[in-house]
Amino acid sequence: MTDPKRSERTGGGLVDRLVGRAREAASPENNELAREGRQAQERGESNKRAAAEATRRRRSAAESSAARSEKAIEERAKLGRLEHLDAKADALEEKEAALKAADEARRLRPPPPTRRPSARRLTVTMADRLSIYLNDHLAGSTVGIKLARRARASNQGTPLGEYLERLASEIESDRQTLERLMAELGIRPNRLKTIGAWGAEKLGRLKLNGQLTGGYSPLSRFLELESLYLGITGKRELWRALQRALGNNLMGFHFDELERRAEHQAAEVEEHRLEAAQLALSQRLKPVARDQGKRQGPPIPGGR
Repeated sequence: MTDPKRSERTGGGLVDRLVGRAREAASPENNELAREGRQAQERGESNKRAAAEATRRRRSAAESSAARSEKAIEERAKLGRLEHLDAKADALEEKEAALKAADEARRLRPPPPTRRPSARRLTVTMADRLSIYLNDHLAGSTVGIKLARRARASNQGTPLGEYLERLASEIESDRQTLERLMAELGIRPNRLKTIGAWGAEKLGRLKLNGQLTGGYSPLSRFLELESLYLGITGKRELWRALQRALGNNLMGFHFDELERRAEHQAAEVEEHRLEAAQLALSQRLKPVARDQGKRQGPPIPGGR
């Protein structure tokens, strides 16, 4: 927008200069008119300079005001950043002070008294060991029963089959005694071990028996009786260990009698095992002549 006063001063200065110059040109002899013309010209120049100065001052004032506003904005932003950093520093100092106080409190806290293991805890530990041991033998009895029944079926109608039928019943009775003992002691059977023993017995049937056509062989009979012998001797050691550990503190359980029974079972199985070994492992050896075993030298050329 154009400033009216500036236009007026600018326009007036131009008219005055034109009038002054016209007067000088019209009357070069009239000094008064020439002086007035010069004065009018000077006034025009002075008005022009005044207008330029006013314009410069207004521009300078506007630039100065803008600079002050920008500086004020920068100062406020800087002050905000400083306040944020101060707040973070205060929070860190408070956190470090809290950690130092907690460390000091822990350092000054008296150590807890050393506790000796109570009798109850020792009893629980012993019960756990006893549970593991009895569950292992319970799983072994599962294998023994399955093995005795399988061997009985394979030797049905023979004296060995009749003996194995009686042995399977005795092993089943011993297993029931073990289960009753575990119930009396508050020990739960471990079904995973029992299932694992059942699977192991099934895999044991895949063992080679020395025949290309499969089926039951003298070697199968011998290996079954040997496995039964090892299981019964392990059961004998079970009753012997329980007699030493528990004694006669449990009513209805006579570990010495159970040990003698297992000893008798092992002796009977051992007799049948040796007979089966003779059938499965022995073979007739042809006699070797004494001269046949001697080394002979190379033939003599031309000899008889």
